[in-house]
Amino acid sequence: MREFDFPTNIKQIGTIEPGLRIYMEDYVSTYLTQYAGASGYDERLATLVGRHMTIDGTPIVFISGAILGKFTEEDKGVTKFSDKSLAYVEEQLSLHFKGMEVVGWMQSQPGYGTFLNPNYKAYHKETFKGPHHVMFVMDPLEKISSFYINNNGELEESGGYFIYYEKNHPMHEYMLENKIVNAMRTINDEQEYPHIFFDDGGGKKNPKEKNLNLSPPIFKEEDDVVNLSRNRLHAQKTTGTTKSQRRIINMLVSMSSVVLLISFVMAAALIRSEDRLNSLEHDLSALTNAYVNIIHTLQATQEAFAMEATPVLIEEDGATLVNEEESFQPEPEPEPTPAPPPVAAPQAVPVANLSIPQTYVVQPGDNLLAISQMFFGTSARVDEIMELNNIENPNMIFQGMILILPE
Repeated sequence: MREFDFPTNIKQIGTIEPGLRIYMEDYVSTYLTQYAGASGYDERLATLVGRHMTIDGTPIVFISGAILGKFTEEDKGVTKFSDKSLAYVEEQLSLHFKGMEVVGWMQSQPGYGTFLNPNYKAYHKETFKGPHHVMFVMDPLEKISSFYINNNGELEESGGYFIYYEKNHPMHEYMLENKIVNAMRTINDEQEYPHIFFDDGGGKKNPKEKNLNLSPPIFKEEDDVVNLSRNRLHAQKTTGTTKSQRRIINMLVSMSSVVLLISFVMAAALIRSEDRLNSLEHDLSALTNAYVNIIHTLQATQEAFAMEATPVLIEEDGATLVNEEESFQPEPEPEPTPAPPPVAAPQAVPVANLSIPQTYVVQPGDNLLAISQMFFGTSARVDEIMELNNIENPNMIFQGMILILPE
């Protein structure tokens, strides 16, 4: 084997992540794109050949060639390589790709994107068991592709890969011998006549069918285009409904995702609003309790001042009598200078003379304790005010509210 030269003309596709790095030669990428696109709505397989190595601790796979998936078979809806397919790969390796090995395979699935089918995932694990074996999934209708790599026994989608450009003589020769139109015609013929081995250039035919005198049809250049168009038209007729159903399903899935996202956002907003309301309610409750404590403090202060004031006696006719101890003044002893006249005690306003209105309009900062104290000189009549006005919570009065006052 000649000394390996790392390619210098490289183009990056996607995002390169840590782990296995994939380098695909441009001829291989172009050939697989044409091969998958020419199949219409049919799935196609191909074998990827090249080399794998480790450079500076990084595992690398170089894909230098692709061998068409001829003689494939279908098993429970999964297209697989048959024993004849694998024999064909070994033959082409020794003929065109000497010194190379199988490093993976390609599966085209028109209309399904690059979604990894679980059945093909299981088939990969059964057939391509090497840690360097990769799976290349293509959708020729959507024109997208993606690699899947082995990560601790599980297939995971790779973020990106490299396309490199060099003189790839083996792949060039294989492409010349296996042109896409001729290759597709051969594959279609094998599917139409599975019991016949057509002439492959060496004069080999199925020995059991020697007397049938059957040979592959002779095509002209015009027939290639006509037959290919007919095949595509037939595929469109047979799979049109399926494609429409897939589009509807994709649309419904997208709409469901949007609805789920909107519901999540609304739920988060409601939770935040509820938290804010609970916080506001807590703050209002603390403010109300502080206000009630201030009123109680003021009430206690007023009662203390009232106890220190001069006591008075109120008669029924409203006349005010001074305390006997204070009213009794002993006669002063005769002095050379006349004594100053005694200072009269302060006169209290009789409660009976206060004019109490029938109603009262609540002002800012009012509460029932203050209103009762203001009109009746005591807070003992709060219950009467609440009963007259059908108030259950003494703290629930508002500015502008009209209260009925007891007599």
